[in-house]
Amino acid sequence: MSTLTLEPETSTEPYEDAASYRALHAGSIVGALLGIVSVVFYPLGVSSLDYAQYMLPLAGVPLIGLGVSWIAFRSIRANSDVYTGEKLAKMGLAFSLVALITGTAYGGYFFATEVPEGYSPISFEEMKPSEDDELAGRPIPTEIGEHIKSGDPIFIKGYMRPDSAKFQKGNKEFLLVRDNNQCCFGDASKVMYFDQIMVNLTGDHTADQNLGLYRVGGRLSVRLGNLSQGEPELVYSLEGDYIK
Repeated sequence: MSTLTLEPETSTEPYEDAASYRALHAGSIVGALLGIVSVVFYPLGVSSLDYAQYMLPLAGVPLIGLGVSWIAFRSIRANSDVYTGEKLAKMGLAFSLVALITGTAYGGYFFATEVPEGYSPISFEEMKPSEDDELAGRPIPTEIGEHIKSGDPIFIKGYMRPDSAKFQKGNKEFLLVRDNNQCCFGDASKVMYFDQIMVNLTGDHTADQNLGLYRVGGRLSVRLGNLSQGEPELVYSLEGDYIK
């Protein structure tokens, strides 16, 4: 009597690879996108800044890109059976790092060299009397007064008040103000004396009228204002021999 033996059925087809069911880590995608945005826009953004302190908020984009990409990379490595996207995470890390290094290096060099040799940088904020100055009856802060007395050239950044320039191009005289917000582009009679400087350019130097930032250097002076002509109580003047 023969016995029928049933052999277990075997298949020569390979089992489907479990890796094909791994999910693409969302952090790797976000990190890669932030890296691309950083490498394109951070260096360009730094080149358009007016002041160095604005670099820190702008650097937030590549810094976030670094953080997101690094977290994604670690998560993928620790859960390789669940996630894919390691190459994207590495790309985000690389792009964000390159953007951060190149943009910061360029910005640091630019702001470190923007003041011409021999000029002392000042700001409109320094021209504003402190509470101690006001209590002592000093309308001109001591440090600004020393620049005026010495006659040493100063360097300051500001904006051209549009109604102070006579021409669209080739102005020799204009009012440099602290900012282009309403406080300085509004009613001229309400602009404080320490928020404006009357610039008189010497030599071949001229200035075209626009809303961009001006970098001006020269010798600072101060005089009493002609109140009957609408001038403030004091008038800062700058004999400008440098403008950019």
